Amino acid sequence: MILLRENDAPAYQFYMGSDDNPWIILGDHAGWLFPKENDFALSTRDRQRHITYDLGVKKLLSILSTQFSAHVIIGNYSRLVIDLNRPLNHPTSIVQVSDGTIISANQQLSEQERYARQNQIFWPYHREIQRVIGRLISRGITPNLLSIHSFCPKLQGQEPRPWPAGILWNLDERLALKLYNFLLTESGWVIGQNQPYSGRDPCAFTLPFHAEPLGLPHALLEIRQDMLESENQIQKWVALIKVFMTNHVVTQKT
Repeated sequence: MILLRENDAPAYQFYMGSDDNPWIILGDHAGWLFPKENDFALSTRDRQRHITYDLGVKKLLSILSTQFSAHVIIGNYSRLVIDLNRPLNHPTSIVQVSDGTIISANQQLSEQERYARQNQIFWPYHREIQRVIGRLISRGITPNLLSIHSFCPKLQGQEPRPWPAGILWNLDERLALKLYNFLLTESGWVIGQNQPYSGRDPCAFTLPFHAEPLGLPHALLEIRQDMLESENQIQKWVALIKVFMTNHVVTQKT
């Protein structure tokens, strides 16, 4: 089954960094595209909500790729088509209801339809991550992986989320705690530790799949969406992340 056709965008965008840059920055949920032959019949409001993509992240990553020359890989398609940060057997890999919105295009999918999304969107993105990791390792560079997401200030029916940002990790805290302490010191904000989500949640896929088996330093940065609404806010985050990445590379497992 052909899901993406010639006039569709590829599954991902890759911005190649400088040869000696160890940083790989990932945007699992940065994209908001849908295959042209299935626009998912979403309202304009839902297309602009967090259920469709991580607001602000794509612009943040594109600026980082230019100003810091990091290797940046961004998923082009909406998390509603298939979630790039979920195991394929997880119920939310292709979500049927998201924050109160029924996703009609995801109801009663055939196995053929699921495989098309996996083979044409999910795996191309993750194969590209594997390729870039392998290229750095082959050159004697230890890749440092930073996955960046954004979260909405408040889910329907829940209390407002107090953290401007949160750092997520599972088994390896080397890079995550460096980033946590850096943001805490530099910003003075209340930074979440495994908040508003947990890196120990078995629903996570990208970092456990790519970084943990190889012992690569990694962390997931969650930024609250109202901290990424303006150009000025995004530039401030670019500046913060650039300073961190310049001074906190992890070169070996200790």
